[in-house]
Amino acid sequence: MKTARITGRPGYRQRGSVSTIYVSVLIPIIGFVGLAIDLSFAYTRRTEMQSVADAAAVAAARALDGTMAGIEAAKTQARTTAQRQKYSFGRAVVWVDDALRFSDSPDKPDADWLPAGSVNAANAANLYYAKVDTRALGDEHARVDVVFAQFLGGARETMSMAARAIAGRTSIQVTPLAVCAITNTRVSTRDVDKGGSVVQELLHYGFRRGVSYNLLNMNPNGTSAVSYLVNPLDFPNQPEELGHRSLAVVRPFVCSGSIAASNLRAGSRLYVGNPFPATLTAELNSRFSNYTGSTCNRVPAPPDRNIKAFNAWYFGWWMNSSGTINGSAEPREIGGAKLTIADQSAAIVGITRTHYGPLWAFSKAVQYDAGAPDGVGAPFLLADWPYLYPVGSGVPLQASYDDALASPYNAHVAPHRANPPVTGMAQRRVLNIPLLECPVSGSTARVLAIGRFFMGSQADAGTPPSVHGEFGGLVADNQLGATVGLYK
Repeated sequence: MKTARITGRPGYRQRGSVSTIYVSVLIPIIGFVGLAIDLSFAYTRRTEMQSVADAAAVAAARALDGTMAGIEAAKTQARTTAQRQKYSFGRAVVWVDDALRFSDSPDKPDADWLPAGSVNAANAANLYYAKVDTRALGDEHARVDVVFAQFLGGARETMSMAARAIAGRTSIQVTPLAVCAITNTRVSTRDVDKGGSVVQELLHYGFRRGVSYNLLNMNPNGTSAVSYLVNPLDFPNQPEELGHRSLAVVRPFVCSGSIAASNLRAGSRLYVGNPFPATLTAELNSRFSNYTGSTCNRVPAPPDRNIKAFNAWYFGWWMNSSGTINGSAEPREIGGAKLTIADQSAAIVGITRTHYGPLWAFSKAVQYDAGAPDGVGAPFLLADWPYLYPVGSGVPLQASYDDALASPYNAHVAPHRANPPVTGMAQRRVLNIPLLECPVSGSTARVLAIGRFFMGSQADAGTPPSVHGEFGGLVADNQLGATVGLYK
């Protein structure tokens, strides 16, 4: 009798073995996939928190202007910007001011950054950098649960994905061209005799509002012209690298009208060299949409919105001149100083109305007011020109323009306006120029103030070189335009 032998289906034991192997590796596979998911969530949260920190820091830094009002505005801007951000699939950021701090340098240690509550009017003047640290926002913003790592034998844990950002000024709108103050006195006056009644005209550091000066052809302390090229990268709190005054380095800063400082106020010091190179006048002319001979690019150095030059007669001219006039007031030696005819105390024989150059193309002369900030009083009227700018020969200066109308530059109508062939930027022809305490000894100069000078016409590298700038007053510390960027 034969014994029956029971056998399984072919391949049955093999399939069982494969299933056992598959089950044994499945858990680690799930663990590694889960770990990748955990890490992707963590990376996403880190990116979200970095976006919050970056946006809030930049918004805060843009509001800083050296005042307590700027600090309060920075807090508001940081809060508003952060609360617009979302994280963890649409959750709103809950902002607290403890996440924001301020400093006078982006490189200060963490312990030296000031919370808003520690800022006062004295230290606010130097705080142009903001730091945001999202660790102060609460654990729920940074915490990411590590769930799938348990498949690899780990315990359920959390990771903190907080972020921080520092933002602040990378440059300010100060042209790397400096000139001597005519006097070292901030506020002074000039008597204007209006046929029996005398009123006082306001002068700032000796400059008259509404008068154009050749900034490259003056010297209040001698008869040889002096002007200064400002090192745009180095400042006297650190050693100077002379190469930073080279034309190759300086040209882009002249194009943009900026230097790499957080601020520049009275008493600040600069590295300077005499003279300002005439070849850099080509870079200044980018403001007139003239890029010939310059290295300027229209993107970082656009032209002004109005490129009309105010140095020649044309129909509708607001001055009663005819033919070409000087680009600025004619130079004249006065008491051993190289100044202009506008700095004379009385009419001089031979001086005509054309020698004064364009007047009030940008701003009007103002009367002195002892009770007003910086002495700035009411503007003079156009009918006052014969008294403000006396001539020694010929017809007195007069204007047919209406006192109520905007200055020719700001009139925005023909014949006072010429549009560039590309999109322009308002006020590009206004140069913020450091006024130096002179004479300057060596390569370090002290800044008395920042003056506003309007380029009435294109600069010229001829003999003498010229940069025609109509004085428009002083620039307050909190009025300087600035470029803000992220540091880290």
